[in-house]
Amino acid sequence: MQELIEIDSSNKVKIYCDLENAESILEYLQQDEKHKKKYRYIKNVILLGFSNTNIYRKVINLNKLYEMRFFPNGDNDRIYCKQYEINNVIHIVMIELFLGKKTKKIDKRIKNRLDIIKNYNYELK
Repeated sequence: MQELIEIDSSNKVKIYCDLENAESILEYLQQDEKHKKKYRYIKNVILLGFSNTNIYRKVINLNKLYEMRFFPNGDNDRIYCKQYEINNVIHIVMIELFLGKKTKKIDKRIKNRLDIIKNYNYELK
């Protein structure tokens, strides 16, 4: 069972960070005003229940895996997440950060990691 910490929440959505990668993810999100602003935007879109597949979307062919997309027309960094729905509350766990995705498709390095993290389990309430 993977450990996690709660980062943000609303009545209908809770956002967590996998404890194993929390330091690198949180450091990335807080590194400068540009990254803080982008995370606030992504977080607010999710917490308010809006849909914007340019910044948060399901990973094709991988059950329950989603990606937060930072600067898709620039650095193209991603935070891969798992999403659960429990008692009408959406729980999003930020699991792993990938810097500088280079291709439109998921390359072998990322695919190998996603195959591992798709099997992570969390105790959510």
